[in-house]
Formats: sequence, C-alpha cells, structure tokens
Amino acid sequence: MHFGVNTWTDVITERMGARLVSQNLFPADAVIEDIGDITDILKEATGSKFAVIAPQTFNVTLGVEGGGAEFTSFNGSYRIDVCMRQMERERRATKLLSSRSNSLAILVRDVIKALQEQPLPLAATDVAGDEQSPFFQPMRLTRFTYNARNPAAGWAYCRTEWATDFTTDFTA
Repeated sequence: MHFGVNTWTDVITERMGARLVSQNLFPADAVIEDIGDITDILKEATGSKFAVIAPQTFNVTLGVEGGGAEFTSFNGSYRIDVCMRQMERERRATKLLSSRSNSLAILVRDVIKALQEQPLPLAATDVAGDEQSPFFQPMRLTRFTYNARNPAAGWAYCRTEWATDFTTDFTA
C-alpha cells in the first residue's frame, strides 16, 4: 500500500461511501454525500436506514517536508451520521438500541468496524502495481454520539466523527 497520494475531499467522501456499500451495510442509494443539516435530511428520508457522509474541518499541517502548492498537507475531519427508523410504536427507542438482529447500536458498530483503521484505497494503482491510499495513515474514529429519536418519524441517528490526514497538489 502506497500512502499519501494527492487527493481532495470529494474523493475521500466517495471512498468512504464505497467502503460502506462494499461491506453490505447500505445500498448505494442509501449513502448520501451532503453537508446539510441532518434534521432536514431526516424529513425527506425513505427506507429503513441510511448514512450521511460530510466533510467537516480541515487544518493545514504546517512544517511538513516538501510543503507548498504541490504538496499541501491537511489533517481534517469527516462525520458520518448513521440513521435508522424503528417503525413499531411500542418501545421504539429501546428497540433501536437493544434489538440483537436489527438495532442502531449494531449498525453503528458495523460502520465503525468497516472504517476504523482503513486506508480506503483509491481505484488507481501506482507504477509497481501497489494500491494507493489518499491518507498518510489510516482514518480513525475520534468519537460517536447517539442522538434522540425523532418521535414523529421514528428516526434515530448516531453521529460518528473521523480523523484524516492527506495531501493535495494545487498546481495540478
């Protein structure tokens, strides 16, 4: 694996979504790349589960060898909101967390398992045929937070937050 290949935020967002789909956690149409407010997305959501991937904050890493326009380094963060609807009216909130076969807690664990410490290889390979990763190191979970269920619609979600380190080439 070749780490630190130049990339940009849209490619990383797409690779995160592709990983969730490839692990059979969500169908492709249930992985949404969006920077909008989750409450607005929940109002229009269909199906029983989906994920929203959004780039967040990116700080320039100062003092990195090479630096400059052709090798600008960032450490940044992404959020993935893992959303699930519980349709049964009785004990909805409890079942979202405790059901062994179909719970938000299990889905969140599976999302974390799919992405934690993963290099998210790009589709391209380098000259030697090695896979390329946009990261200096694999992405890491920094925290996750369960949010209150929306009683009217039955949606609950857990926000997961991820740290990334990557470079881009502003001369290309």
